Amino acid sequence: MSEDEKIEQSDAVEETTTEAPSPATGFQAKVTEFVENMINPSLASHGGWVEVSSANEETGIIEMKMGGGCHGCGASSATMQYGIQTALMEEFPQIAEVVDITDHATGENPFYMGNPFAGI
Repeated sequence: MSEDEKIEQSDAVEETTTEAPSPATGFQAKVTEFVENMINPSLASHGGWVEVSSANEETGIIEMKMGGGCHGCGASSATMQYGIQTALMEEFPQIAEVVDITDHATGENPFYMGNPFAGI
């Protein structure tokens, strides 16, 4: 093997071993993957979805935003607490709390429009 062939072969090996790290590393990535694969398909049947905004493994607090049909839905708090939080805590025992940080009073067509008796 000539010296040029050795250099080309060496370059080819370096190209295959210097790939970027997989995005599916770290606690937040694992939680996000679980949400995308196990939770969002169920929510999609109602026209909704949820995304992980932050996941702190040390404190066990996960912050999530709801969208689509879940944004402003009257059942969103029950879905978050009894559906999403329960599933996440079963999969990740280090989770202590799931917090909904969605502003349900905003959006194109929110179910919750605020206190209907305010200003009376």
